[in-house]
Amino acid sequence: MIYLVQFVNYTLALGMWLILGRAALGVLTGGRPTPLQALFDRFTAPFFALTRRALPFVGEKGAPLAAFFLLALLRVALIVLAHPAAGR
Repeated sequence: MIYLVQFVNYTLALGMWLILGRAALGVLTGGRPTPLQALFDRFTAPFFALTRRALPFVGEKGAPLAAFFLLALLRVALIVLAHPAAGR
């Protein structure tokens, strides 16, 4: 059970880092398309699509920030639900 929780936690953390990497790369390249940017776009697009579907009011510009916070919220919820006695 603990291995499943760790796997999901690390997968959510990877998603968060990919979103941060995409944002940083977008700033560094000035929005010009690069092969590395295309790779980040391919991996983060599902997160953004789910966020826009779950929260339609965030729009295209707010999807990265909302996706990042949703992933963070999911990680916190996972830890709290997986280890309910850890905080006591």
